[in-house]
Amino acid sequence: MREIPRRKEYVEVTVRIDENGIKHPLSIKFQGLKTYEVERLKHIIDRRASKVGGTGKCYRIVIFGEETSLYEEDEGKWFVEAKENVRW
Repeated sequence: MREIPRRKEYVEVTVRIDENGIKHPLSIKFQGLKTYEVERLKHIIDRRASKVGGTGKCYRIVIFGEETSLYEEDEGKWFVEAKENVRW
């Protein structure tokens, strides 16, 4: 099975910061248009975005019942590994 090409897509993220300083993403907005609610935060790890490059914190989240990755760069910018030729 051929892997779908990906691109780094910067997104707007709404977060809640708990009493321990941990960020919990609540929603993700793509291209200033479509907003997706985050159902659950599974875990946070330091990881490289292997498909598009970049490093930082990887938030494993659930949207529409599907687990996916959301990345926070050290500068505070957020991105996803979006599928090429797919518009939100």
